[in-house]
Amino acid sequence: MTDPLYLDDGTAAECVALCDSLIAKFDDAIDETAKFNRISGFGGFDSAQQLQRGFEDKLINSPGSVRNRLLQFQDAVKLLRATFEANGKGFEDTESEVYRAIRAIGSAEQL
Repeated sequence: MTDPLYLDDGTAAECVALCDSLIAKFDDAIDETAKFNRISGFGGFDSAQQLQRGFEDKLINSPGSVRNRLLQFQDAVKLLRATFEANGKGFEDTESEVYRAIRAIGSAEQL
């Protein structure tokens, strides 16, 4: 078994601050996706409406949508932040949670 990883307080605080910044950027990006709740300009034909719904799904509605992917990545960063905030205590458990979260995003249905 490997020794647990511990960070000095300054390094852990810097990592927490970087995670906070990244989480805020994800918040901004997630807020931007709200603009796409209803896309227009595709026309009135049935095929155009189907195309419009398809784009809305890819951006907002489906499990693999841009919005849901952003939320998943943000959740992974929040797990990292919690690890750094705990200053390495229980790092191995949280590290595996982070790994599973990121792997789940990568293995999910592609956009």
